[in-house]
Amino acid sequence: MPEENVPVLIVGGSLVGLTTAMLLGSYGVPSLSVERHAGTAIHPRAGHFHLRTMEVLRQLGLEDRVRAKSLETYSPTGGIIAVESLAGRQLATYVEELNEGVEGFSPTVRVFINQDVLEPLLRERAIELGATVRNRTEAVAVEQDDEGATVTLRDLDSGAEREARARYIVAADGNRSRCARGWGSPCAATESSPAASRSTCAPPTAPSCCAIATRA
Repeated sequence: MPEENVPVLIVGGSLVGLTTAMLLGSYGVPSLSVERHAGTAIHPRAGHFHLRTMEVLRQLGLEDRVRAKSLETYSPTGGIIAVESLAGRQLATYVEELNEGVEGFSPTVRVFINQDVLEPLLRERAIELGATVRNRTEAVAVEQDDEGATVTLRDLDSGAEREARARYIVAADGNRSRCARGWGSPCAATESSPAASRSTCAPPTAPSCCAIATRA
């Protein structure tokens, strides 16, 4: 018998997995997110986020926290340029000012923030909204049936395995997703940016899986 039962099990606890957990929680749907790594991102990556991302974060009550963290590192009116070096001459200007010309299109604006700063905020909010986030845990096997799926989860520190039962599985573990590609899923992962991820889901009568993949 499975040791726990959740409506949605999310494989992956980075930008997409945590955002999925937040969105589900905002509608009162509990979820379990499992992530192989020990914590959130440790490298900057993803330097700025567009209007639609900020609209979603605003909807989830995170906009103010994200902007406050952004101000610790970046100017809100900064741009993107190319230079020879930090002390060298400017070679090109790609974006004069991040939010130039966006007025009137949205109640929010774009923001500069690094992924290693953003992810802890997403994790915190997902938990506030009722999600369970479990790090150093890997989904190693799945058995699907007409009612959902049973997933074998491995604790990567102890090696112990346990089973979890879920009505739906979301594969949010990247564009090389083992969940989406290695388990013979009837749904295909689609590449997209973390800010606008798309998913391809099986119909309700098929084994329940939803695959979301981000660019590496």
